[in-house]
Amino acid sequence: IEIGVAELLINRLSNLPGMVVKPLSSVRRFSAAEQDPLQAGRDLGVAAVVDGYVQIEQGNVRLTARLLDVASGESLWAGNYTETLGDFFAVQDSLVTQLVNALAVDLPPEARQRLTAHSTVDPEAWQLYANGRYHLERRDPEGIVRARNYFDAAIARDPRFALAITGLSEAWALAGTFALEPPVPAYEQARQAASRALKIDQELPQALVAMGHVKTQLDHDWEGGRRLYRRALSLAP
Repeated sequence: IEIGVAELLINRLSNLPGMVVKPLSSVRRFSAAEQDPLQAGRDLGVAAVVDGYVQIEQGNVRLTARLLDVASGESLWAGNYTETLGDFFAVQDSLVTQLVNALAVDLPPEARQRLTAHSTVDPEAWQLYANGRYHLERRDPEGIVRARNYFDAAIARDPRFALAITGLSEAWALAGTFALEPPVPAYEQARQAASRALKIDQELPQALVAMGHVKTQLDHDWEGGRRLYRRALSLAP
C-alpha cells in the first residue's frame, strides 16, 4: 500500500506551482525498508524527500511520514496518523495538506480543494487500485496479469473510478506490447478503457497518456499521440 500512497502524493504534489516531483517510475527502486532516504534523495538529485510507511492491522491504518532536507539531513516536518481504515482518505488529505504547508507553498482556495480531491470514495476500491499499481510497476508478465485483475476488482466496486480504469488501459497496452495477448485485441481493450476514463474525466492526465499510447502503438497516429501527450504534460508537468 506504500506504493499507492507514494503515487497519490506524487500525483497531487506534481500540481503545485513551481515544483518538480519525481515520478513513481523513478522512486520505486528506493522502496526497500533498509533504504537510506537521504541517499535516495542524493541519487535522485532532489532538494527534499518524503519518507514513510503504512501499517494496516485489525481495521486500523497507521501512516507515518517525514519530509527531509537532502543537503542538511534536517527533518522539515513529521506526521503520525492512526485511524480506522474507513477514514484512510482523511489521513491522506491531512498528510498532503501538511506537506504543502511544510513546503511553504501558497495556494489559492480552489487549488487547495483540488489537492484533496478523490477519484473514489470507496477505501477498498482504492486499496485494490494501489495493489494494481504495485504489480503494474513490476513490468513483468505475472505482474501485468495480476494488475489487470486488481483494476477490474476496483472498477467493480466503483465503476466511475477513472484512475483504476486508466490503470486497466495501461495493463492491456503492456499485455499487447509484451505479447501476453494478441496485440491488436489487447490495444483495442486499452482504447476502450482509456475512452471510458476520459468520459469520466476528460482532463485526467493519466487517461490522456493511456490514449496516447493507443494512438501511437496501434493506430500509428504519431501526431495524435503527441497531442495527447502534450496535453497531459500541460496538465501535470
